[in-house]
Amino acid sequence: MKIKNIIAILILFVGAESAFAQNKELKFKLINFLMGKGELSKTEDKSKFLDDVFIVRLVRDEHDKNRNNICLYRCGIQASDSFYYLLLKKGDKYEIIDVKELDKVLANVIDALKKSKRSPSDILKNIEAIIIMYQINQKAIPWKNSL
Repeated sequence: MKIKNIIAILILFVGAESAFAQNKELKFKLINFLMGKGELSKTEDKSKFLDDVFIVRLVRDEHDKNRNNICLYRCGIQASDSFYYLLLKKGDKYEIIDVKELDKVLANVIDALKKSKRSPSDILKNIEAIIIMYQINQKAIPWKNSL
């Protein structure tokens, strides 16, 4: 019995470590993206920003367990005056999207969700969440858009 428990614990640690590594790699991609947008200062030591950025699921939907490898996340810097960005996961590929051009973003997301056979209810929940992100970004620091 003890051996089974030890094996189970080891499997959990290995799984958690690989999930953490993937999350860390994705956070570095987000940091590079945010540096390109001018939201983070450019530096060689990008690891100092790991705790400053976040990536969270956009919405929980009906087909969480059967997402057909399409998943949407909200990401950005953990600060009240920063913008939110959309992270679109398609299989093993990730795309970070600025939601400034809302019509193009929505067309891309709707297309991806339809191809993954999401229900109209799930698609609508994601659209609503993206529109809320867009509206929040519009109320962020207004002079940032002119920089």
